[in-house]
Amino acid sequence: MVVEEFPNMEFAERIQEIESEIAALNGIAEKSERLRRIGGLVNALLSRLNGENVTPIIEAYVRTFQNLATVFLAETNASTGVPLLRDAIQVIVGDGKIITSLHGRFFELCIKTRDFEVGQSLIHDDARELLKEKTSGTPEYDVKSVLFYFFHAGNLLCQAEQFERALRMYMSVLVLPSTSVSPYVLEAYKKFVLINLILGSPVKELPSNMSCGLERAIRPKCSEYDELAKICRSTSYGKNVPGNVINYLNSVVKVIQGDGHEALAHLVVKRVRYDAVMRVAEAFKVIKFEDVIRRAFLKDEKEAQELIQDLVEAKRLLAVIDKTAGFIRFEFPDNTNVNAESLGQCAQNISELKVQVGKYDDIARSHKYYVLKQGGHSTPATASNVPSTSTNDDEGFGQVAQALLPIRPPPPPGFRQ
Repeated sequence: MVVEEFPNMEFAERIQEIESEIAALNGIAEKSERLRRIGGLVNALLSRLNGENVTPIIEAYVRTFQNLATVFLAETNASTGVPLLRDAIQVIVGDGKIITSLHGRFFELCIKTRDFEVGQSLIHDDARELLKEKTSGTPEYDVKSVLFYFFHAGNLLCQAEQFERALRMYMSVLVLPSTSVSPYVLEAYKKFVLINLILGSPVKELPSNMSCGLERAIRPKCSEYDELAKICRSTSYGKNVPGNVINYLNSVVKVIQGDGHEALAHLVVKRVRYDAVMRVAEAFKVIKFEDVIRRAFLKDEKEAQELIQDLVEAKRLLAVIDKTAGFIRFEFPDNTNVNAESLGQCAQNISELKVQVGKYDDIARSHKYYVLKQGGHSTPATASNVPSTSTNDDEGFGQVAQALLPIRPPPPPGFRQ
């Protein structure tokens, strides 16, 4: 499709018209009709735009859609705002993996409307490029956009139960440079710990490039979560880990409920029950079914059957029950799936990664602060001798705290044995 171009003056006038309509919403109780009018104006505008049209007036464009997102987030029925904001983002980023200040608001809107599939369409695990959103003055980039992108993307993926991707989003939040406590990073760390436990602790140790403020300012405020992780990772055979986890969660239930993480905590309990069954299966190839219940510290035969069935469906375990003799046989499936196509893809990924690392290295070596600190010589810089380029070198770049949306409706309080 050929995009019809039109003068920047006409573009600016249409943006101003939309801004005026948004401003006129203040004090109006019934906004449905005016929101429909705004939606029509936005659709008419976006249908004629491309990235080149937007660039000269990017500040007004971004500001307008930020205000529009704020309006829809305050509405009970915000579903009509999702496609408008999605299209507005796609106009300026196209198919590129570029972070904008609109992404965070878009993900919030998708969480509010539970449009998880639409939201995931704009989430990229390897998004690192930041859109230049200001045509004059400094800073040219809104660095808070990076924090809000990964934080709200993590929340969306968490609600969609895409826990592996959510874990990566929260880890991206934790590596952002910072010097003090931010409610966003604090929340991201707590969810990171819980989701890591739900997935069976794939991250054994935090990477060395974590924010310098993490150990000093964040983890001391999350001691209940770190202690929970220690209890869950106690894998000694014969130890009632599920019971210990439940007892501990009940002792800190007010903290968990206050943070709104009951649902995730219940999934942690379920995970340690699965792991208890797996430890029995690893120790005994054939065992009486009643001994499985006793050794895995389960309540009854029904719970044991449900857990084993879940493990079989997840392809973590193979089990055959002899109901007549009362025995169960355990085996483990071969999940190795290596073929020429997958190996070729891995080789391609490694090659692309090598190229990208080389580009980042070249950029770092040519940076003005790098050259200045090294006296004009090309030697590796370190985090300690390269000053921050941000005037807000705060946790999460000095962002203003906003109310955090709950992950999901809480289940009944308390954790049962």
